Amino acid sequence: MRNTTKLNHLLMLYDLTFTQDEQLTLILVNKSTGSAESFTDTAYAKVLQKAYSFMKKELKGE
Repeated sequence: MRNTTKLNHLLMLYDLTFTQDEQLTLILVNKSTGSAESFTDTAYAKVLQKAYSFMKKELKGE
């Protein structure tokens, strides 16, 4: 799956914040519950994959 497709799916359920120092950090804030989760890695694609996997696990758990 392409990164833009993953990003579109994430944006439906979460507000996203990207920060970059030595590593890229993605912070997801759930739009309905307000809970937050952060993911850190060196590459954009890896951070998106971690966030997308987290989203799928959260949806499966509901």
